[in-house]
Amino acid sequence: MTDDPADSRRLQQARDRYDAAVLAEQQTRDAAAPARVRQAHRRAAGVRLVVVAAVITALGLLLAGWWAHGSADSMASTAADDQAAREAAEHAVVTMLTADPAHADRYVQDILSVSTGDQRIRIQGARDELEKLVAAQPRSTSGQVLSSGVVGTEGDKTTILLVAQATSPELIGGDPSQNRVGVTATMVQVDGRWLVQQTEAVS
Repeated sequence: MTDDPADSRRLQQARDRYDAAVLAEQQTRDAAAPARVRQAHRRAAGVRLVVVAAVITALGLLLAGWWAHGSADSMASTAADDQAAREAAEHAVVTMLTADPAHADRYVQDILSVSTGDQRIRIQGARDELEKLVAAQPRSTSGQVLSSGVVGTEGDKTTILLVAQATSPELIGGDPSQNRVGVTATMVQVDGRWLVQQTEAVS
């Protein structure tokens, strides 16, 4: 039996269309492959950027926290030093204003115990005069600090300004006709103690 030429042509055309469709699909896949690779690379790069950004953010927060913690610690340490220096200055000024004529030598020794540097040298050099001054007082003297505050810090020195009420303000350079005296005390830390390096009356 002989095939119908028309049927043969239609069959061949169908095969040709099928082959063309397969070829077109393959070409489309081949053409799309680089795009898919690029898209995959972009996605991977995007993920990496997100991770890097997260790490940078975490590091930034960590560093900020460390800096804030360090700053807070530094501020707290400075405040504690200022407080200790101020309290030591108050104690020293009260010591300088408190004298018993019956124990003039003890008065000088008490002042030396809160002094260092120039102040200590000056007191030691004027020890005899100080003892005579205290011994000549008609009665015991006393004083109290009314207010005080840190007015400056330079290196290891802290300057405190104090206002005191005293029965004998001349003991720290004040006017004997007044019962109040202002004084600046330069404080330095020696072996863990804040001591007076220098005092100066403020008019």
